[in-house]
Amino acid sequence: MRFWSGGADLLGRALGGATTAVSHVRPAAKPLHPRGGVAHGVFERSGLQPPVGIDWLDRPGRDDALVRVSRAAGLPGPLPDVQGVAVRIRHGDDPPVDVLMNSSGTGRFTRFGLRPSRAVDGCALSTLMTYSMPDGTKVVLGADAEQTGDELLLRLRVAAPRGPWRTFGVARVDQGELDEDGEISFDPVLNAPPGLTPARWFAQLRKYSYRAARRARAGDDAA
Repeated sequence: MRFWSGGADLLGRALGGATTAVSHVRPAAKPLHPRGGVAHGVFERSGLQPPVGIDWLDRPGRDDALVRVSRAAGLPGPLPDVQGVAVRIRHGDDPPVDVLMNSSGTGRFTRFGLRPSRAVDGCALSTLMTYSMPDGTKVVLGADAEQTGDELLLRLRVAAPRGPWRTFGVARVDQGELDEDGEISFDPVLNAPPGLTPARWFAQLRKYSYRAARRARAGDDAA
């Protein structure tokens, strides 16, 4: 366990350094996924049958949704790029839930790897990391994206790391009225879905790159 924790810390520091370097080469509010459109909509949870023991996955419901679609390297539209989709789900006054996904494969191994695409339409998306349920069971979240006119439809799914995907809800947003990014910032670790804990190695891995990205947004290179 110490080996993996130490390795994740080392790799996390490297990613943080890379993020800082990118922010110097290409100054932007977000060094990675620099430009994106934010749209508002709804998230309708159909629930899972049979249930898995997590209310957020099992119970039907309807929540507000905010979705940001971006390209990781910020390459021009005609060129393939890693598609990024960040979903913020809100239910009343409850804390927000942030799910961050990137274009990926859907197979047992490819769901953990990036797959560049020309557009988000038709993409499979994955969180690339696992979450732990209270009983220790590991799951990964994902979605498939479909664009119809101005409407972007995201079928949110869950699976065991090597298991079949199961749809538990659909987010629909109208991209005809995109908002500017503004000051919105997503955090999949602090705002994880209730009942799900992000993999410890992932939190360790992301810590330094998130810190570097926040410094870039603030225009402050201090530690």
